[in-house]
Amino acid sequence: MEVLNGCGVSGLAQRFTNYLRREGIDVIYTGNADRMDYAISHVIQRVDDPAKIQDALEVLQLDASRIVRQENASQHVDLTIIVGRDYEELEIYPRVMEIDEAREM
Repeated sequence: MEVLNGCGVSGLAQRFTNYLRREGIDVIYTGNADRMDYAISHVIQRVDDPAKIQDALEVLQLDASRIVRQENASQHVDLTIIVGRDYEELEIYPRVMEIDEAREM
């Protein structure tokens, strides 16, 4: 999985990465999205693997309406998380912010 900052808040993708890793999700890349004006956080499905998708949705506490299918076998990740401007509204946000960033790196 990769986690991309799509809202422009410095360090936010790393905080989500730390949370996901603590929850047992293998995040191999953290960085910036192609733009910083994503209104809604979502999951981009890169491969057809229902179990991985379900695991990610459960950990992120998102429903299936947040999935965008862009299957591409040449990608090096199964899923991409785009953290949008609605990040503070996500149920997991308080737990994401509780993680001490320095300890998790």
